Amino acid sequence: MLIDNRFDPTDRERIHNWLNTNNFCAMPFYHVAVESNGDVRPCCLGSELRNPDGTKLNISDSNMTIADVIKHPTHVKFRQSFLNNEQHPACQVCWGDYHDDRFSGRHVYSTSEKVNKDVEKVMLGTQPAEQKLLWLEIKAGNRCNLACRICGLWNSAKWLKETYDMRKQQYGEGYPEFKSSSEFKYNQQAKWIDNIDFWRNIESFDDIKVIHIMGGEPMMIDEHFEMLEAIANRFDAGKIVIWYNTNGTTLPTEEQETILAKFKKIIWSVSIDDCGDKFNYQRSGATWIDVKEKLPYFFSKANYEASIDATISIFNIATIYDFVKELDTIGLSSYFMPHYVTTPGGHTNVRTLHKDIKEKIKTQLLENQNSINSSYTRQVTNIINFMMNIDEWSNEIDLRRRFEIEQVDRSRNESFVKTFPEMSKLLNYE
Repeated sequence: MLIDNRFDPTDRERIHNWLNTNNFCAMPFYHVAVESNGDVRPCCLGSELRNPDGTKLNISDSNMTIADVIKHPTHVKFRQSFLNNEQHPACQVCWGDYHDDRFSGRHVYSTSEKVNKDVEKVMLGTQPAEQKLLWLEIKAGNRCNLACRICGLWNSAKWLKETYDMRKQQYGEGYPEFKSSSEFKYNQQAKWIDNIDFWRNIESFDDIKVIHIMGGEPMMIDEHFEMLEAIANRFDAGKIVIWYNTNGTTLPTEEQETILAKFKKIIWSVSIDDCGDKFNYQRSGATWIDVKEKLPYFFSKANYEASIDATISIFNIATIYDFVKELDTIGLSSYFMPHYVTTPGGHTNVRTLHKDIKEKIKTQLLENQNSINSSYTRQVTNIINFMMNIDEWSNEIDLRRRFEIEQVDRSRNESFVKTFPEMSKLLNYE
């Protein structure tokens, strides 16, 4: 059902075209994703996997290990749905309008260099789709020192009070008291990372190629180095890549550097979306001056590889070229790597902007592309394509966007209008 011998396995474009003919995805077979609160998901985009009784599959249940997750009947049934060419409900974000969207997780991840060779073999029928953990993704709780505007409680405990206060105002006096609220309960669940036994158990890691640690802020989660030490003592760490998403504010200690040096490569995806006051606004708790000084570290070791991962959102898309110019002045513009807020209907997702605003932003991006080096020019097309590819605008999202921005502005004594005059004008917030 999932085999088509017409396609050349060396051509990534052929994989994209093949995926458009079926419901296959590499992630269920080669990847395990653990959410900040311990829920198991198909990937960072999918919904939580649910057991037959409706409860969520969560590693806190009976203190599960990664090996337990892979063998769990719910995960086995999840994988089987893809062998049956079905559309699993936990992957709803990739179906419908997103089925042939090149920016969807199914397309991006299945053509990723981490797994694409295995996908090519499945496509040509030379290898069956079977569970083999190549890529482990762990959102290690929500311990973080920042409260970024594109983030939320699911990745940072710093959002706890603001999120609760916002929902309390939104839903009125009938909203639960703080310790009975879903926000408080989620924050408590995120403390599963304190279980040191989870980090020390590395069964099922025999084929591992990539371990992707997010957070929270991974450099504040010392516990995960227990896992890295155990791996280095048992396996050939020189064949394994450790990949971090970091906010760039916290550097590893000398002892931690010694552990990292044993691995094939350390990838630092440094989450920086802007510069100056715009950075300070978007990455609340950090300052551009401090992070700018730390940036050279991520390029300082022989086995380090870094990129500046800018999340394109409604905050920075209208002036992203100014950020790239700033990177150019410090010699890092070639490392600029745009990513996107992809949550459907999310108020910071640029796809939820009105089509007239999108057209104006598109014009601005094109007008400025020739004033910056070719690295930025190559990225402009992707940014525009993502924004224009799908229309998710609605009046309801517009109202929610303004409500949430203004609520957090009041809480932090900040001003979207003053900090982002260009986007404020486009949104008619002046």
